[in-house]
Amino acid sequence: MEIRFKNLAVMYEKDEAYNVVLKKINYTFESSTFYFINGTEQSGKSTILELICLLCDVTAGNLYFNDKDTTYLPEISKTYLRSRHISFVSQIPVLNEHLTVRENILLKTYIRNAKYEEKLDYYLKKFKLENKDGFFPSELSLTEQYKVCLLRALITNPDILLIDDILGFFTHENQVALLKHFRELAEDGKMVIYVSNNDLAYDFAHRNLELEDGYLYEL
Repeated sequence: MEIRFKNLAVMYEKDEAYNVVLKKINYTFESSTFYFINGTEQSGKSTILELICLLCDVTAGNLYFNDKDTTYLPEISKTYLRSRHISFVSQIPVLNEHLTVRENILLKTYIRNAKYEEKLDYYLKKFKLENKDGFFPSELSLTEQYKVCLLRALITNPDILLIDDILGFFTHENQVALLKHFRELAEDGKMVIYVSNNDLAYDFAHRNLELEDGYLYEL
């Protein structure tokens, strides 16, 4: 699996002016690698994840998914690629308030079969949520809500896992455990990209990058 940015730029129009977020980025993300992208607030880190998740339009340049140019793909094709290959954990926990923890996690699997149920039981225990699988989001702490979002992302064993600066809501011990898990997933063949302004991930990522003034640099 490979994601390639070719002379990629993103800008937004705001108050009759243009805000350039990313400037002519050329970079290739590959499988079996844990990437950490550091940058200040509003530097464009989330935009990079949204681009890879095919949720953001490219202003200039091209975005390749393997050898396929996704820049002008119809939305139905983007949805297909996203659902088949990508899981995205956003900065805000997005859960269905009418579904239980178990139901929210299994939502992406569409069909509740034994394979996912067994895997879910393993993850619930690993994330210490085994006694809360019947709870609703409103009954959970914020950290527990993020755990549910992570489990929903992990349950389908995605080729690409994108995580947007959520570890600050966890204890230091849990942050380290999650970063180790992200590295293990990458070493098992996945592409894992974590963005944050928290330096802790430097010691766990295979490749560290810096986003500054719209440009992406590998450190």
